[in-house]
Amino acid sequence: MATSLEQATKKGFQRRWVFEGWDNYTDFEKSYAQEIKDIMKDKYAIDVDIKKEYGPKDPKGFYYEGTRDVVSGADRDFQIADIVRYMYGRRFNKNDICTSLKNHLEWRQTFIPFPKLNDAVLTLLNSGILYLHGRAIDQSPIMILDFKNLSRLLKEKKVDNYIFCGLHNMLA
Repeated sequence: MATSLEQATKKGFQRRWVFEGWDNYTDFEKSYAQEIKDIMKDKYAIDVDIKKEYGPKDPKGFYYEGTRDVVSGADRDFQIADIVRYMYGRRFNKNDICTSLKNHLEWRQTFIPFPKLNDAVLTLLNSGILYLHGRAIDQSPIMILDFKNLSRLLKEKKVDNYIFCGLHNMLA
């Protein structure tokens, strides 16, 4: 983990694994992330500490319509881990980080969001179409998809694109 800008940007620095919810950031990373948040607020008027509200949902859990207003904050899934990933990915170049974050937030917020786990996705999970079988050596999940079962569910029209993408989004 980087404790200074020199350490984080030097050639051959060890890869930094960033996981959400661990809160294992160094003081340097926390202060740098706060600087990025301040720049986002000053330069683009985007306060990433405010969680965006998308509006009313229909009975299936889908939003009626998405808003195109990026200034209203970050979506509920946006965390400090996202900022730290951009910090390392953009080699701590503040201008590149802020531009990339702005573009990322625009992309995430200009599409109508749908909940990650709704009744249809839960039914699909319980149908035996997908199995999680531990993790590979690089810690990526091993997922086994039963195409025969998927084909049957597609023919019976129990699965459509939205449900299958919702399953993938929930697992990703």
